[in-house]
Amino acid sequence: MLSEKPDLGVHFPAPPMTQWAELVEKIMKGRSVESLTVKSDEGIGIRPLYTASSESLGARWPDSPPYTRGSGVLARRQAGWDICQLYDLADLDDLQTRIKQDLSRGVNSLWLRLNDSQDHGLNVEDLDGLKALLSSLDLKAVPVVLDGGRHSWPLFCALNKIAKDQGLEASDLSGAVHFDPVSELLGHGSLPGQGVALDD
Repeated sequence: MLSEKPDLGVHFPAPPMTQWAELVEKIMKGRSVESLTVKSDEGIGIRPLYTASSESLGARWPDSPPYTRGSGVLARRQAGWDICQLYDLADLDDLQTRIKQDLSRGVNSLWLRLNDSQDHGLNVEDLDGLKALLSSLDLKAVPVVLDGGRHSWPLFCALNKIAKDQGLEASDLSGAVHFDPVSELLGHGSLPGQGVALDD
C-alpha cells in the first residue's frame, strides 16, 4: 500500500492555454474564448478559466503587494487562531493589569471599544488616556483594534504618536480601526460633530 498519495500530474505535461482555447472555440463554433468573460455587478471582468500562472492574480494574493488582501495573513493562518479580547466595560485603573494578564494567558490582540458619548465603552478620548492604557505594551507584537465611533480617527492618530514614542513606524502596527460615522448616524439618529466626522 502506498504511504503517500501519488502525484499523477508529474507524468503528463501541462497543456498550454492556447490548446484549451482552440478546443473551446471549436465547440463554440467560432465564438472566441473572450466572449465567455462576464462582468460582475462591480464591473470586474471574470474570465472562464484561471490557472496558477494567471498573471493578473499575482498581486491579489494575501501578503503580496499591493497588500489589498492584507499583510501577515499567511503567518497568522500558520500560527492558528487570533484570539482578540474585547474591552468595553472595565475600570480603567484595573484595565492595564487585566490586559497584561490576558496576554499572558493566550490573548493575541486587543479590541478596545471606546466611549463615544452615546453608548457604553472605555472612557478614553484623548492621547493621554490612550497612552496610559497602551504605553506599557509592545505595539509591534500586539495588534490593536480601535472601535471609538466618531473618535476613532483622532484615536488612531494618537495610537500612531504612541507608536512613534516607542520607536515604531506606522507600518509596524497591525490591527484595525472601526470608523463608520454613517452607520453610527443611522443607528443612533444623530451624530454630534457630524461634519468633522464625515470630513475625517
